[in-house]
Amino acid sequence: MIFTKKINILEKKIVITIACNHQTYHSEERFVFKEDISEMIPEQYKGKVKLTKWPEKKISNINRNKYTNTGTWEFEIIPDKKPAPRKPRRTTSKIKSAKE
Repeated sequence: MIFTKKINILEKKIVITIACNHQTYHSEERFVFKEDISEMIPEQYKGKVKLTKWPEKKISNINRNKYTNTGTWEFEIIPDKKPAPRKPRRTTSKIKSAKE
């Protein structure tokens, strides 16, 4: 299609950039980017990312104020949480001896 898609996986974030050329002649067909960005996230990171930045305008080849020809989405990779270690239980004999 007319849109170029770049996916960069960095250490703690994923950056997806969509770009296209502006419409040079009025007779050229107009395109607006309508795909779901979440489908472009690699399978191993799905459900483990949080959207932090997105473009303010729609991505399109139309040369108007409410459209732009490049857009960048940034996702923060959320690390897996390890379960907290349990506190060791005190036996009742230790509690009774401590009170005496």
